[in-house]
Amino acid sequence: MAERTLCACGECDESTNSTFAPGHDQRLRSRLEARCGGLLQMRDFIDAAETYATGRSDASILLETAKSTFQR
Repeated sequence: MAERTLCACGECDESTNSTFAPGHDQRLRSRLEARCGGLLQMRDFIDAAETYATGRSDASILLETAKSTFQR
């Protein structure tokens, strides 16, 4: 039997057999989208982070994307 753990959504104290309590993965996704300004902005930030992490760009592009994402 799987060990019960706390939900990973970061907002509840629910115990679950999975990573998230039912529906809480969507709650987390919605909160992250809101912090970035929307789904497209979140995509752009993740793309910039991945491009930097894989050596295809320098930190200046990642930093500019972070600033434009979070300084609204």
